[in-house]
Amino acid sequence: MRAVIFTRVSTANQADSGLGLSAQQTEIEAFIRRQGWTVVGEHTEAGVSGKTPLHGRTGLSNALNDVEVLNADVLLVSKLDRLSRDFLVQLVVEQRLEKAGARLVSGAGEGTNSDSPSDVLIRRLFSSISEMNGRIISERTKQAIAEKLKRGERFGASPFGFSVKEGQLLPDEHYESILLMFQLLKENNQTRTAEILNEQTDYKSWSQVKVSNLKRKWRSRTRLRNFRDSLIHPAQ
Repeated sequence: MRAVIFTRVSTANQADSGLGLSAQQTEIEAFIRRQGWTVVGEHTEAGVSGKTPLHGRTGLSNALNDVEVLNADVLLVSKLDRLSRDFLVQLVVEQRLEKAGARLVSGAGEGTNSDSPSDVLIRRLFSSISEMNGRIISERTKQAIAEKLKRGERFGASPFGFSVKEGQLLPDEHYESILLMFQLLKENNQTRTAEILNEQTDYKSWSQVKVSNLKRKWRSRTRLRNFRDSLIHPAQ
């Protein structure tokens, strides 16, 4: 069997640490060895919500393209909620795989062993539960944020390049490194940019994933500087 692997983590912290991706990769590699399958493609989405529509899922779209182009037999995930937390997205993915003569497989089983009526039912149940859990988490998060705002509390981790000082969010020693990152990206790809930053800055944990996440977050040096200026000189 020829397999295309897909992994996903939903938060930037998971993406930066690699812990979530590493755990998925370990589970998938063990599953591949047990099955004796061949890996023909691998794709990852880092810092992408499982509720994101399919048209905004570049990594997943690339994985599906690989299944079709490379004549893979399966799209393999560690668990179904790593594919998506949207019931309709999973249905669309399964339909596209079926047209390509392939199928979706979860390393955890979850009703993906066959297309028997009972397995299809189990698969739909897991997908529905995953979507429901995602909605519950989202609602609880919104409520917690609202309560903190009422109390005037700051919430969430400080963005990279900024830190809390005496209750204020201000640029820190890594701020200039992000400006340098944007300068380097004009002439280098993300991997080479990370290598240069590790050589030239005090922060030594730069990676292609971190550069990609920061680039996506700030979009440009102008946006980063505007955020900094809004903190230092807030509008009255």
